Amino acid sequence: LPICKKGKVNLKYKLSVDDFKDDVREVNSWYNSLLGKTKQFQTQSWEIKSVKVVGERSYFEEVPLTWKGRVRMEQMMPAGIEFQEVLAHEVGHALEQASSNFSAAANKFLARRTRRETAESLQSVTGHSGYSAWEKTKKDEFYSSYIGKQYASYVDPFGHTTHPTEVFSMALQYLYRDPIGLLNSDVDLAKTLWEAIGRTQW
Repeated sequence: LPICKKGKVNLKYKLSVDDFKDDVREVNSWYNSLLGKTKQFQTQSWEIKSVKVVGERSYFEEVPLTWKGRVRMEQMMPAGIEFQEVLAHEVGHALEQASSNFSAAANKFLARRTRRETAESLQSVTGHSGYSAWEKTKKDEFYSSYIGKQYASYVDPFGHTTHPTEVFSMALQYLYRDPIGLLNSDVDLAKTLWEAIGRTQW
């Protein structure tokens, strides 16, 4: 998770495997470049509490009763670009959690694009048995059906109603890997992401 001081992102980390340190620095540098494009990006609330190698799918989690969070990384993920892409994805969740405006933009986009869609099992849509039975998506014509993944709303420790999405996390992951590819795959999503970054005050 990023913590911004004077417009800078600082991804703090504690790793048991030295090979990942360069990857974290690369993602840190990329987010500084991306978010430094907007003068409004000024937050001191978020950091990577830890990047821990675990034996399951990578995920982002809040730290209860704080404005902090943790990114947990899949145990078998190799160092390098794959690790960096997934870390960029999980930090995207932190940005969405940190700003109600950013989150609202993601949810508005998802509602608009999937308004005629019915929720389907990610297992059946993708053919991957690794997804749990509860994981549903509204697939639209997204380049990845995971963008339309459905989450239930919940109330965070501060009393804010939160409705997570995969919209901007997936877009940021693609943007990290291949900016032109994101534009070619979904210019609507790319435009929505850029506009949301530009007008969000963190």
